[in-house]
Amino acid sequence: MKRLLGLLLVLLLVMGSVGCGGSLNEEEKGIVGSYEQLLGDETYRWIFLDNRSYKKHFPDMDVETGTWVLQDGFQYASDDNMAKRRVKHKEVHAKDGDGFTVVFRVTADGSLKTIAGIHENGRRMLISTGVQDHYQKQQAKVKPNGSDAISNKP
Repeated sequence: MKRLLGLLLVLLLVMGSVGCGGSLNEEEKGIVGSYEQLLGDETYRWIFLDNRSYKKHFPDMDVETGTWVLQDGFQYASDDNMAKRRVKHKEVHAKDGDGFTVVFRVTADGSLKTIAGIHENGRRMLISTGVQDHYQKQQAKVKPNGSDAISNKP
């Protein structure tokens, strides 16, 4: 019994230090908001909330929800001499209830580009540059209490 209590105490300490749902750091606060892409006359929208959850509003689909996390990523770039070098960037990983994760690269202007998907088995599938979706950050459309102020229709 003492061993079980000790194990439980260690687990609680680890969960607390990892920040299981804790407050956001400054970089994460910069991600919170609504991102939109207009294709034709339809708006595709991702809303990242301050409780580390997201809502995805796509035309003719039910609203999808999941969780997100900000982490370091990298890509390879070539210089003028075709030498490859590793370039760091920030990534937002948006994981749905089925275990699939959409990976966004945070661009210099604060928008998000889809660069990969990660299946529940952990396999990362890159998205070709020509078909990556680009979502522009919208201003002041998310309430600070974690609820979104946007309907499914634009």
